[in-house]
Amino acid sequence: MTAPFNGVITAINVEPNEVVNQGSQIIEINSIVNPDIEAGVPEGAIASIQYNQEVTVVFNSLAGAILHGRVHEIDYSSAVSTYPVTIRLTDDDERIRPGMPATATFQYDDKRHSEKAKIGPPSAVGKDGQWIYGQV
Repeated sequence: MTAPFNGVITAINVEPNEVVNQGSQIIEINSIVNPDIEAGVPEGAIASIQYNQEVTVVFNSLAGAILHGRVHEIDYSSAVSTYPVTIRLTDDDERIRPGMPATATFQYDDKRHSEKAKIGPPSAVGKDGQWIYGQV
């Protein structure tokens, strides 16, 4: 078995000699270069998000590091009151690890309406006031 990208095995979901069904997830691999970030974007802002749109990402644990990315995917189905958006980082930083919280700033053509949102996987998203919380 080979992975389509360089990565690190972060979870093994089966035991040796265990029988598994076709399509079952047996291992989890995380990218070690340019990871994708899944954001939960509120329904009030999703109409302003476009493919290839510039995004600035700041990881809370990487003081002073400002990374750049672009919107790679926009989901059409809603998980609760947020829509999954995948951001592909264009900057490298080997300190990024799966599960690190981050803040994304989406760059709009009209700079007066710039929005900030906490980002995380749609399955871990919850809303508290104006922020969306989760992990990458």
